[in-house]
Amino acid sequence: MPKPAVTTSDRVLEASLKLFNEQGLANVSALAVAKHLGISSGNLAYHFKGKNGIVTAILKRLEIDMRKVLLGVAKPGVSFLPGDAATYHVQVIQTLWRYRFFFNALAQLLTHDAAMRKRFMRLQNNIVDAIKGVFDALIVEGQMNDPPFSTQLLAKSCWMIWLSWLRFEQIDNPDDEVVRNVAIYNGTVQSFVVVQSYFSRSFTKSFFTKLARQLLVNAGPVSTGMASPKIIQNARGRAATSKRRHATA
Repeated sequence: MPKPAVTTSDRVLEASLKLFNEQGLANVSALAVAKHLGISSGNLAYHFKGKNGIVTAILKRLEIDMRKVLLGVAKPGVSFLPGDAATYHVQVIQTLWRYRFFFNALAQLLTHDAAMRKRFMRLQNNIVDAIKGVFDALIVEGQMNDPPFSTQLLAKSCWMIWLSWLRFEQIDNPDDEVVRNVAIYNGTVQSFVVVQSYFSRSFTKSFFTKLARQLLVNAGPVSTGMASPKIIQNARGRAATSKRRHATA
């Protein structure tokens, strides 16, 4: 089945996302996006009502992508294993990283746009509720200890860590091409550290092993500073074995 043609709207949104992430929302105008694409400002205006229209359309994409992640890993009636937890964390962090400009500019965006604030608050509530649902399922399955406070509060703490991590990682490592996969790994680890004490040692070790292997196989080398060398070494060995197996298959 042939892939659908890339429309001008798609090109505008992808270019805007790239420029906003690289330069910051405040530093990129709609005219700059048009120039980057080699189209007229009138052509861009035909598809979007200025930069605010572009940002609103990107937020809609963010909502769709986050919904896929939040609903795609945890399956009703199916055990949530360490590998699932690793996949879940990585996919969430990857999605946040892809749309990082938006979270960097939250105060600017939500202060003066009531409609956008309403959309974001709905998204935020859905994310926190989804995290809480994962925690509740893990507790029922006996894979996670019940926290002394509510899982809702723990879920909200995870969300706050994700938001804080985005800004911290970009300050600490401003070169996106170098840091992308390192950032994904670090963000995932920072997120899990918040809840690590509620899981068994075996679950935690398996989580980090599967996390490192997943990123090594799918996206190249990762930062090893936030997990034990033994875990990373074992993950590299399994990743290399897997690659050789696929190469000779």
